[in-house]
Amino acid sequence: MTSLSGRLNRVVLVLLGGLVVQWFVADRMIVWVDESEMATHLQHDADSLFAALDPGTGNGPQLDPRLAGTIYQRPYSGHYFVMRVGGRQFHSASFGDTPPFDPPSVGADTLEHVDGPRDQPLLVLTTSVNVGGKTIALSVGEDLTPMRRQLLQFRLLFLGVSLALLAGVFWIQRRELRWALKPLSDVRDAILQIPAGGRPMLAGDAPEEIRPLVDEIDRLLAFVERRLEQSRTAIGNLSHAVKTPLTAIFRLLDDPRMAGHDDLRLQIQAQADAIHLRIDRELKRARLAGDQPTRGNFDPRAELPSLVKLLGQIHRERHVAIEWTAPEHPLPFDREDMLELIGNLADNACKWAMSRVTIDIRDGEGLGVIVADDGPGCSPEALAVLGRRGDRSDESMPGYGLGLSIARDLVELAGGTLSFGRSAALGGLEVTARFGR
Repeated sequence: MTSLSGRLNRVVLVLLGGLVVQWFVADRMIVWVDESEMATHLQHDADSLFAALDPGTGNGPQLDPRLAGTIYQRPYSGHYFVMRVGGRQFHSASFGDTPPFDPPSVGADTLEHVDGPRDQPLLVLTTSVNVGGKTIALSVGEDLTPMRRQLLQFRLLFLGVSLALLAGVFWIQRRELRWALKPLSDVRDAILQIPAGGRPMLAGDAPEEIRPLVDEIDRLLAFVERRLEQSRTAIGNLSHAVKTPLTAIFRLLDDPRMAGHDDLRLQIQAQADAIHLRIDRELKRARLAGDQPTRGNFDPRAELPSLVKLLGQIHRERHVAIEWTAPEHPLPFDREDMLELIGNLADNACKWAMSRVTIDIRDGEGLGVIVADDGPGCSPEALAVLGRRGDRSDESMPGYGLGLSIARDLVELAGGTLSFGRSAALGGLEVTARFGR
């Protein structure tokens, strides 16, 4: 059992076991007290019956039934006695038509449970006294049914109160546990919101046992965010710094003195172009992050019209119709990242499309961005390598590999996946980016 809730539940179960033991001990004590009190009453009744004896003459002591009390005269009243004097035996009229119980032999005073008339459970006190040189044994019994009925009511009441207390303990435990662990849930939510933009402050009312952990996680988040911003800024600064001497290299390649070294000039040109593409790529990524914190809540219906208009102007000579669908509510994803992703995928689709490009944004179990065109599409072999860094399915179309590579980086950085296939509706390439929640 590894969860805190499970461990605390185990403690409650131990307390429940203690409660059961307490209930059993209390039940036995109540029975013992009630039977002790009843035994005292029976002793008083026995003393009254001995006092009602007539010493008699030749036949020994006699009992006048009228002096025994009316409770012993009423049939099945729940109060019974059996008296044995020598070979003679007297019993109360309360036995009715039922034979009296057989009193135990007298050695010392005894207290026993005996089955009485009509299955009445009796508590029977047996005692003796010496009168006129003769031993008189007397067994006095009382019905336990009323006492046991009251005891049953007590047991049910005690059980109900115990269950109510137990339910209350479980409820309070769950409530307090949720409250105590809420700061950890806030930490998790704060970490999950980092890719969507911003880092909210963590809860400041954590219990003192959890407070140090929350403080350290908050400090770690601030440290990671600061290092990330420094890294992004350094990449941007380095790219800008390298771009200036690279521009000088391009100018040197145009120098007339390089005319006699065509092979060398082409080799330097190829390497410089590769460096230039790499710098452009890093500058794009640095621009997405920059020195500003990321912004969440990408609103596709507010952003896509401008993006589609811009793409239409860039590819106006191709006369490509760009259609889009999107949910009406904002999405918890970084605005700049989403614009860069959709822009790269749609720009690539416009380069290859015959006349139509579709952008479909779906928000369900997760976010799905699907961009398709009605161009020639790709062969299975080309789909296998599409999107890898620097790979281009057609070298005659400039910038193809870089855009998809940037899109793949953006998707993987956000924990999503990028897949390629053939569009069932348009027949061309279909690129799908999926993000979980």
